[in-house]
Amino acid sequence: MLEMIQKNKIKNQKERNPGIDLCRILGMIDIIIFHISIERYLHIKYQTYYKKFKFLEIITQWHISIFGIMSGIVGFKTNKYSNLVYLYLCVLFYSLTIHYFVIMFLKNKFSLKFNKQIQPRNYYFPLITNNYWYFSTYFGMYLFLPVINKGLSLLDKVDLRIIILSLLGILFIWKDLMSSNPLSFCSDTSFTTLLVYFIIGAYIGKYHLNNPNNKNIFYYLICIIIFFCFSYVTCFLHFYSGINNCNLIMKKLFYNRSNSIAMILQSTIIILIFIQIQYNKEIGKIINFFGPLSFSAYLIHNHIDLRRKLTPYLFKSTSPSLSFQYLAILLILKGMVVFIACTIIDYFRFILFKILRIRQICIYIEKLTLLFFRNITKEKKEIYSSI
Repeated sequence: MLEMIQKNKIKNQKERNPGIDLCRILGMIDIIIFHISIERYLHIKYQTYYKKFKFLEIITQWHISIFGIMSGIVGFKTNKYSNLVYLYLCVLFYSLTIHYFVIMFLKNKFSLKFNKQIQPRNYYFPLITNNYWYFSTYFGMYLFLPVINKGLSLLDKVDLRIIILSLLGILFIWKDLMSSNPLSFCSDTSFTTLLVYFIIGAYIGKYHLNNPNNKNIFYYLICIIIFFCFSYVTCFLHFYSGINNCNLIMKKLFYNRSNSIAMILQSTIIILIFIQIQYNKEIGKIINFFGPLSFSAYLIHNHIDLRRKLTPYLFKSTSPSLSFQYLAILLILKGMVVFIACTIIDYFRFILFKILRIRQICIYIEKLTLLFFRNITKEKKEIYSSI
């Protein structure tokens, strides 16, 4: 089975960097831990751990920017709309099946109560109802990728650096320090913020992805120390009550949100560490097996009918007097279990899509659409030439 999925998902093993898939896996586990830890159920059950939960939230806040940056690493060379259609069908598949099949069996067993205000269209149209906000934002950005990638291909290293620094300047100086937001950069979920991530990823993909690994252990140790330092600084400033101008500037630059400078730098550090490591061939195959399936963990655990029920179910039997250290270990372990369970489920979804030839259907739809627009363009040219 492993060999079959590898042949279908990885056409050329040499061109696929296991570090990117490992970042996907780590990012998705981080998302699960983040979603579990911010639920009100845990905060009520362990009220004395408020500051520690806040630190845990801050240290896992980098997951959005890492996926945005990785989309730039793998997407700056190609923009196949068939991939976008395939992803949308995956989203639609889980949106409907979880609600109408899995939940039917779990409702009585776990006493699940559904929000009557949720309309059926939320399940049939997950894109426009924003059930999965990241995919909705990514879908919108993907439509502009031909233009974005054309521009990126014409830029050299220096020009791309200038653009990235300019965008980061707008993101942090213009919006945070000058309290002005004409380009809607304030939202973590905005299209423009995801575009900044994409361009940073494109730069890494062009100039750092295939660099030989000549770093020693001290390089990685320093990167890890810097990663945790950003989290500690952000957490300290979050609770620090200073009101002078310097403190206010630091608070804004290290604000507790996914598109702060700290979170973006943390994501960049993680990516640069793992994409430059040389992986054993067998380990690389295992990583590349789980990497493409990791998106399912987001779709399943964050489903509109499950996301509020997951944390109470996972921590219902834990003692309220549990130490935070043990609780944090449980969070990590249970987050990993949820991730593995979701990837196993998605493996069967992958087999089903393979049997139904969904990938080929998406490619066929893309070809038909392009042919349709090319014929329209050709007809218009003939009309204009005859006038």
